[in-house]
Amino acid sequence: MAGEQALKAIAISDDHWTFWMATEVAVREGKRVECAELLARRFAEVADHPQYLGMNFMSELVKITLGGHMSGNWHFLREPGGQEKANALRDEWLKVIHHHADALRAGRLLVMGQDIVTTNLVPPGVSYEPPRK
Repeated sequence: MAGEQALKAIAISDDHWTFWMATEVAVREGKRVECAELLARRFAEVADHPQYLGMNFMSELVKITLGGHMSGNWHFLREPGGQEKANALRDEWLKVIHHHADALRAGRLLVMGQDIVTTNLVPPGVSYEPPRK
């Protein structure tokens, strides 16, 4: 029940603190895959948000699938073709999430560079830092 409510909050919230906490609840309640799919979709949906809200959705997506974090220049979202780039990133992430759904459901993090988890998941001008061991 709490996992479903958390997913609903992620689906409608434009408040970073709300969807950050909702992501925590969704993952804890076994909804990692559904949450990851939703975060990927929301990233593309809000790509042109004036507060770079898409960056926050992408950060949460990376945290629950790869660990580590992304940093860099997110201005590509405002450039001509930014929405198309955001849509392509969404599609690439959804492909990876679906392909690795069993591993994600089991609580395993994916590893950049293994299988279909490639740098295509990293936006232009942004770098990915893997989790520290």
